[in-house]
Amino acid sequence: MSSSPERKVAVVTGAAGGMGKADVLALLDSGWNVAACDRDESRLKTFRSETEEWTDRIASYCLDVTSLKDVQEAVKDASRLGPVLGVVNNAGIGSAKRLFRDIPVADWREMFDVHVIGAVHCVLATLDGMEEVGFGRIVNVSSYCAEVGSVGFSHYCAAKAALIGYSMSLALEEAEAGVTVNVVAPGLVDTPMTAGDSDEIRAHELTKIPLRRYGRPEEVAATISFLLSDGAGYMTGRVLGVNGGMVCR
Repeated sequence: MSSSPERKVAVVTGAAGGMGKADVLALLDSGWNVAACDRDESRLKTFRSETEEWTDRIASYCLDVTSLKDVQEAVKDASRLGPVLGVVNNAGIGSAKRLFRDIPVADWREMFDVHVIGAVHCVLATLDGMEEVGFGRIVNVSSYCAEVGSVGFSHYCAAKAALIGYSMSLALEEAEAGVTVNVVAPGLVDTPMTAGDSDEIRAHELTKIPLRRYGRPEEVAATISFLLSDGAGYMTGRVLGVNGGMVCR
C-alpha cells in the first residue's frame, strides 16, 4: 500500500459547472492541486475569476473530453503542479425529455462520447503516472437514474450505467497497482442543470426524495473528496449514492 505524495494533482472535468466547481474547492481544501477542465470558455472564464485566490494551485483548460489529444496535453501541462494522481470524471451533458423512439441515434452517440469515452480518455491520459507511483484515485460521476431508469432519458441513463460497468472492471484491473476506482451517483442536486425546473416539476420530484429536498453540490463534493483521500484507500469498485434516499439498498 502506498500513501499519497504530499504534492499531487487531480483532474476535474466539467469543473466550471455547479458540481464541478464544488469538487474543485473541496479538493483544494483537502490538499490537492487541480487541473480544472471545461469545454465552455465563458463559464471557465467566470470560474477563473471566482477562484483567483487559488491561482498557484489551479491550472485551467478549455477542452472537450471527447478529444484524447486535448486531454493528454492538459495532463502534461498540469504536471508542473505535481504528479497527476487523481481523476474526477464529472463532465456531462443533459437532454430534453424525449421518449426512446424520438431520440436520434446521433444523440445516443453524443451521450456515450461525453460520459463514457470522455472518462476513458481522462484515465488513459493519467493511468501510467498513477501506476508508476503506486497510488491513484479515480472517481466517475454517474447518476441515480443509472440504477432505476427515468422515463424520457433512456440514452442518458444508459450512458451513466455504462460508466458504472466500466468503473467496476477498471477497479479490478488496477487494484494491485494501488489505484482505486469508485463511482458517485448523485440524485437531484441544485445545479444550473436543474435550475430551470418549474415549480410543478420540482414539487413532483420532491415526492420521490425521502429527505424531501434537492442535494447541494457541496454534499456531492464532500463524498468525492473522501474517495480521493488516503482514508478511502480500502474502498474500490463501489457505487456511492448521494441521493437523499431515492435509491435505498
